[in-house]
Amino acid sequence: MEQNSTIYVIRHGEASSNEPDAPLTEDGQKQAQQLAEFLSRITNIENSRLISSPYLRASKTAEIVAARINQTFSKDKRLQERNIGDYQGDNLFEDLKKHFSDTNHRFPNGESNGEVRVRATSLIDEIRHDNQHPTFLFTHRLTMMILFNHYDQNWDFDKGVSITNPDVYELQFVDERPSIRRVWNV
Repeated sequence: MEQNSTIYVIRHGEASSNEPDAPLTEDGQKQAQQLAEFLSRITNIENSRLISSPYLRASKTAEIVAARINQTFSKDKRLQERNIGDYQGDNLFEDLKKHFSDTNHRFPNGESNGEVRVRATSLIDEIRHDNQHPTFLFTHRLTMMILFNHYDQNWDFDKGVSITNPDVYELQFVDERPSIRRVWNV
């Protein structure tokens, strides 16, 4: 495995809802344009790989960024948002917070944080093995929170709710040690 690697984990622009096929709002489309400008300033994005969740709000964000730099992107289901299944509660936010540290808890017909962690970290491991860096991942807030918590136990639910639309974090591995740093500052 490569000793040093950098992966940018990006939350999509504002969307009309949290459904898989929810489009970006007009503001979300503008945010994706700002994101493309920002990434071009801070990185060598033109020579990198872009991978997106298949959910429309993430893939449209990736599409706008990719078009701006005349590049393509791929989709990977391992970046999709946590499936909350047939959630029946009154306050999803509070229930997600209450069960955040329980990697086995799942709502009926949904998936657990542990399952999200396994799928997301498997993609990170593949990226780290292939030596094509940097890589840009377009995903969702809960998936980011779970992924970051895996690499840094200080990433709890309360810290994760500060992830904005859009947002950019640098996940860097130096001598196998991960570090997570917010780089979005627009």
